[in-house]
Amino acid sequence: MDPFGQVFLVVSIVAVVAALVGFWFLSRRGPRGSVLAVAAALYIASYAFDPGRSRELVGLAGILRITGFVGGVLGVIDLVRRPRDSADGSA
Repeated sequence: MDPFGQVFLVVSIVAVVAALVGFWFLSRRGPRGSVLAVAAALYIASYAFDPGRSRELVGLAGILRITGFVGGVLGVIDLVRRPRDSADGSA
């Protein structure tokens, strides 16, 4: 692997870890279902462009798909584990 490929791999791993940390913060502070909505938007955005033969764009699409899939799993877990907000104030 050339040096640029190694740097690109490290940047990709850091981006995925940063997205997971962002999903964790969003699940703690955001409304119920927001993690699932953001994850779905990222996953759909990965299909919005044609990467062609560029490894950078293929990598970007891969990062978006990975974070969208993992965020979707975390979003479903967040929906199941978090209690519903009731209208009358009793949980």
